[in-house]
Amino acid sequence: MPVEQYDLVLADPPYSAEDADHYGIQLVSRNKVVEVLSHRMRPGAHLAWLDQAQPMYAKARLKPEAAIGIARSTMHRYRTLLIWRRLAVEEVGMERK
Repeated sequence: MPVEQYDLVLADPPYSAEDADHYGIQLVSRNKVVEVLSHRMRPGAHLAWLDQAQPMYAKARLKPEAAIGIARSTMHRYRTLLIWRRLAVEEVGMERK
């Protein structure tokens, strides 16, 4: 998929091996997917990631902009929609100050 052509990337990976099994797909490496996306996304683009855990990310490439808690109903797992913005090269030094 040409990720670099989009301003917004949405990700809702399976949260556990049991979820992956249920949907008939493989469990993904959260950290690896976020790393690859952060390299391929164009500056200014956003990554919206729905999950129960926050993946590791490179602060030199992604800036957290929002974390929205989602509770579907009682006795259901709590999820968070994490939103990052891909930094431009010239912003990297400014973010570290």
